Amino acid sequence: MKVLTPVQLAQKLDERFRVLTGGSRTALPRQQTMMALIDWSYDLLSDDERWLFRHLSIFAGGFMMDAATVVGANESIGEFEILDLLASLVDKSLVVSEPFGDEHRYRLLESMRQYARQKLVEANERPRAAALHADVYTELAERLEREYEDVPYGEWLTRAEAELENVRAALSWAFSGDGDPLLGQRLAATLYRVFGVFAAAEARRWIETAQSRVSDATPGVLAAKLKLGEAFLASAFNQFRASLAAARQALESFTELDDERGIMEAQRLAGRALVYLGQVDEGAHLLSESFERRQKAGSGHVGGTLRDLAAAHALRGDVAQARALLAQAATAFQEESDEGNVATTAATLAEAEYRCGDAEAALRHAEEALEAVRALGRQRTEALILGNIAAYLIALDRYEPARVRGRSALQVAGEVQSGASLAFALGHLGAVGALRPQAEAALALEERKRASRILGFVDERLARLEIAREYTEQREYDRAIAALRSELDAAALEAALSQGRAWTEERAVAEALLI
Repeated sequence: MKVLTPVQLAQKLDERFRVLTGGSRTALPRQQTMMALIDWSYDLLSDDERWLFRHLSIFAGGFMMDAATVVGANESIGEFEILDLLASLVDKSLVVSEPFGDEHRYRLLESMRQYARQKLVEANERPRAAALHADVYTELAERLEREYEDVPYGEWLTRAEAELENVRAALSWAFSGDGDPLLGQRLAATLYRVFGVFAAAEARRWIETAQSRVSDATPGVLAAKLKLGEAFLASAFNQFRASLAAARQALESFTELDDERGIMEAQRLAGRALVYLGQVDEGAHLLSESFERRQKAGSGHVGGTLRDLAAAHALRGDVAQARALLAQAATAFQEESDEGNVATTAATLAEAEYRCGDAEAALRHAEEALEAVRALGRQRTEALILGNIAAYLIALDRYEPARVRGRSALQVAGEVQSGASLAFALGHLGAVGALRPQAEAALALEERKRASRILGFVDERLARLEIAREYTEQREYDRAIAALRSELDAAALEAALSQGRAWTEERAVAEALLI
């Protein structure tokens, strides 16, 4: 800290053994550098302890005993011996043990992990360890996928979330030059459920990578699962045309394979996409088929399908039936311990109430949903709900709180890399600029032009993402454009819209923050 700023030091943390080379000259030699200190501890280990310590460095974010057993065992170390060796490393403070449910979870402090990784590389043991590690987490991910219908969702999600870092590490190895692309495809095909909650944008990138490596060696069911994941994540980002195309391809493949679970999942995603693309009757038919298949199969997790059917009824103007289906969906999610989707269902009810003309009721339900998703840390859903709240406030002519919510939506959408939510948030701020009264004519004119440019950018961005405005956003947009036409002549409005279409995202965000 005497010679580096915090930022410089943070940049050098991965080079800690070269940075931290000086110590007190009065200290023992082993205490003068971090490398020497860990060397001293490492040299005191037995050969088997050193082996296990090196191989544990392949884990990222911690590990369970069964995973350590697979990676750590060798010709001379049996699986039954791993427990004693691991306990010895814990006693020596080289490994940290922490309670995790009814078991213990282990991890290396990052300095220890980097030291052990260096020793693993020097011993030419990393290729073996990385392959075993990737195999362990591919099998774990596939087991979690099989158990999705049978394990309470909260418990399932906790187990899955704990292994996100290991899954990332396994994917990175699998798609590297020394990896196993087929193993990577197997792992990527399971990602949409977990990463769809915690890191949807990242999950899309991995699925794209996996699909780019599809070949004749890729089993048909695996290619279909990757398409299903593509459809799920495109839907999560409101890209319903892309979701529909992928879901239809997945449905065709699963039908040929007579894969009942795949069929019902693909039907649900295709039906959902059709509903939000305005083809409500066709979408509702597919959603009903998916629901019936689930019931016949005795499958749980029906809340999502019920919620999508409710959205279809809301789009038809049947708010009573939408409310009834959403109540069923909320009950189903509660029985599954799926608190995130309980909150999302409240947000769907808000949209139904808004469509039926009750913006105050919509606002109440959305605020309840927002509080719940924030408590759960679901930022992607938070961005969507914040944007909806801004729209309801604009509809109620409450422009200052709408501006505050719109700015919050913009910030969160940027953090989670949600292009749709970011575009919609910009649209809400543009609508504030187009509609709120201004006392001074000069200020009003400048704000209307800025709003027009922002809305022009949003037009271009949504077209590029192939995203259509939903009812709430379209109604707001139509009102804003009508207001702008009443205050700007046609040439000035078109010029401003055109300028905005050429903006970068950074420029659009900066201008929106001036609203």
